[in-house]
Amino acid sequence: MRFGTPDLVRRLAWILAIGSAALAAAAANAAADPLSITSSTPPDAAVIPPQSSFSSIPFTVETNVPGLAGGVVIELATRNVPGRDGTLADDFVIGRGYLRESDAYPGTYRGNVLVTQAMPAGNYYWQASGTTYQLTPPYGTIRYISAPVALNVASPPPEEPPAPAPTPPPTPAPAPAPSPAEPPLQLTLREATNLVPRLIRRETRRSPIPGTLTTRCHRRTTTAFVCSPSWADRSFVYAGTLRILETIDSYRYSFRGVRARISCLRRRSVRACAMRVEW
Repeated sequence: MRFGTPDLVRRLAWILAIGSAALAAAAANAAADPLSITSSTPPDAAVIPPQSSFSSIPFTVETNVPGLAGGVVIELATRNVPGRDGTLADDFVIGRGYLRESDAYPGTYRGNVLVTQAMPAGNYYWQASGTTYQLTPPYGTIRYISAPVALNVASPPPEEPPAPAPTPPPTPAPAPAPSPAEPPLQLTLREATNLVPRLIRRETRRSPIPGTLTTRCHRRTTTAFVCSPSWADRSFVYAGTLRILETIDSYRYSFRGVRARISCLRRRSVRACAMRVEW
């Protein structure tokens, strides 16, 4: 039987390797290698129309590196300024997306980038990154980062206005009804990220092995967050999607993904050992 998406299965495979390495010795971090983009949609210096908040931009990236664990991460920013990890600085990032590798065309990744704020006319930049993991001793991590790619936003030319129609005499407009005040924002992105290990311990009754928990969260709305955690404990490896919704005085959450028993993975493939898990 087959469980989960190829993205989740790959993440299970590499988290098993990281968990085994954490029990024996910490794996050494590898320096970032260049990620060569042979073709992309949108291409370099492409021109697209202005985008509204929480709109989605489709991306396709062809690279020289197939089999990136978890696919390709796209960051969209307002400035071409590098951050400490070598990708575009988080201060200027306004959109992220996770591109899944094509099963028929290795090295080709497709997905959507969610824009968290409006994109008026101007110059923007996007960058691709990904990771591969060596699953046999000596364990290691190879990070790939592409060069920033220009993306231009331009407004379409204005249409010729129609001839003005005669206007009737103005009538007094009714007073607008007061709009209900939005509740103050309580939960920050950092606090939502810090909730992830607490929720894992609450639901699995086990803490992740140190060094195996990786997660990346982003805000979907003013009160909703989506995280992509992967981790290992003494018996299982997990990967999936955790959704957190802030309420007036608390929060709700749900997790959907797959897990595999470590003892099974030592004898069989990830696909054969993977099981659905939800909470």
